Amino acid sequence: MNDKAAAVQIKGDTYFLTTFVGSVVAADRQQSTVVSHTTNANGYSSSTSSTHTQDRLFLVSDEGKEEVFEFTGIHVNAREGHRVRVGWMSRRSHSRGSCVFVQNLSTGEHRLIEQGIRSEVTPLASLPDWAFLAALILMGLMAVPTLGLSFVPFIWFKMKVGSRTAEAMKVLSDRVARA
Repeated sequence: MNDKAAAVQIKGDTYFLTTFVGSVVAADRQQSTVVSHTTNANGYSSSTSSTHTQDRLFLVSDEGKEEVFEFTGIHVNAREGHRVRVGWMSRRSHSRGSCVFVQNLSTGEHRLIEQGIRSEVTPLASLPDWAFLAALILMGLMAVPTLGLSFVPFIWFKMKVGSRTAEAMKVLSDRVARA
């Protein structure tokens, strides 16, 4: 079912799940490490590092169409010759959205991509954590005169994000397992 969108209902909203099936003609993995150094006013120095892994698959469909897919932060077990299905989700049937799963048809292994799911079903959830912290501080400042009522929308939003993401993961897991 290459490039055909199937409608998926999540919490009353319609999303389109599009898949591409092909044989792996090339696969590679790249790792990068980011190191940060900070020094405070007292001269205390600290370092942090984080390593990011990016898998890239080049797939060719039975019809000869070639696509490349990149996956950050998840390990894709696939090698040349394996048959792989990749799915992405969007609000419009012909647009390319975030990858939400990758399934190795040769081995039977599949992975849901939570970050891709979250970014599609709750677009604001893909904002970095500092944006939520800034919103929390702003709401805290507003809470003083309003006796804390400004935290209600924030708490509601965070609960809704988790609920939508969990529902989307369940729906997609069921759909991938059936196909």
